[in-house]
Amino acid sequence: MQKAFILVTSAGIEEVQEGAMRKGHMLNNLDKLNQLLEDGWRIVHTAPMGGTGESDTFVSLVVLKKTVDSHQSK
Repeated sequence: MQKAFILVTSAGIEEVQEGAMRKGHMLNNLDKLNQLLEDGWRIVHTAPMGGTGESDTFVSLVVLKKTVDSHQSK
């Protein structure tokens, strides 16, 4: 089984949360990727998707693979 994961890291962005703008908020989903790796997923391929213009945001495509053990699926 494979899945695509979009890794996002950013520093110093403005985020809308409950109608309020906040500056300097750190945004990333690296903890979610780390959880997938702890759950047995393995990285097959990565590809940078570049920054997003004037912000400090960087995005990467991460392709993950998890093998299903035939003993676990029963």
